[in-house]
Amino acid sequence: MVDTYVPVLRNGRNETPVIRQFNRSSFSGSGSRELRMTPLVEVTDDEDLADLGPFAEAGEYLMTELPQYLTDRSNKYQDDVAELIDVHGGVEGFYLDNADRIEIPVVSGPLDPVDYSHYEPAYRTLSSEFDQVALRLLLTDFGNELTGDQKQVLERLSETVTDDDIVLFDLVDVGTSEELRSDLQYLANLFAGTQRAVLNAFNAYDDQPDNQSPHLADEVGVSGFGDFGINQRFKPDGSGGPSTVKHRHYHPGESTVAFFPADNYEEAQEALQSWSEWERSHCDGCRRASRTSNYDVNTWSQIKMTHYVSSVLNGEI
Repeated sequence: MVDTYVPVLRNGRNETPVIRQFNRSSFSGSGSRELRMTPLVEVTDDEDLADLGPFAEAGEYLMTELPQYLTDRSNKYQDDVAELIDVHGGVEGFYLDNADRIEIPVVSGPLDPVDYSHYEPAYRTLSSEFDQVALRLLLTDFGNELTGDQKQVLERLSETVTDDDIVLFDLVDVGTSEELRSDLQYLANLFAGTQRAVLNAFNAYDDQPDNQSPHLADEVGVSGFGDFGINQRFKPDGSGGPSTVKHRHYHPGESTVAFFPADNYEEAQEALQSWSEWERSHCDGCRRASRTSNYDVNTWSQIKMTHYVSSVLNGEI
């Protein structure tokens, strides 16, 4: 049974104020099966490391990643991450240069195509400096199982990591096919001695945004799951924004998202308040949605994220 939630976050204007609400010592959920939280922060600038306190205080531990995969597809952070990698002579160089500010570094890698061959040397370099290392294994290519060569590389890697390390199985752009389930079960068995989590079998921006991460984790015997906290992985640059809005509100216990499209957030608020399934006292996010007169995108981004994280930590998945 899952017991750990791994929010994948960035140190931005909305994530930081939201995560401050979930300090380990102050958050007390009402669900019958509360989960603990272990955040992963993707940094896109050296300055992101200056204020990781709220993220560290929210979780059992804090993983920090310079996400190389963001350099492979168009998104808001593509150039910034590429520049940061270049400045530090590589991802491992970034971690070593900032070892005093990073608790657990995350090894991932390129996305198009996925290449696991560098994970082992990167792990060996970092494990000499850090007590724990996290591996974020990217999975793509819907309908195609891991190749024999990939499995050989992963098997060597599994013999290198220790029981103290963390392995994250990150579904980048795949569905829940039988091939995917087979790969997840293989990986869960292969890294059975480590802490493991299934990430991102959930995209709140899909037409059918079903949250399959906790259910897949249960299915393959993994105790952790995670996602981008109802935010986007490949965030656009923001130019030419939409003329209409769509508030996304997680449906607690239903593993899906309810959409409230409107011309503006004031109309979206009215639509949410008219929804028969909505409980305005559910969490701080819902209480804020019921009384706010702020109709800007940042306010409503924080509302949707606060509500989602509250639902997850309460076990309403």
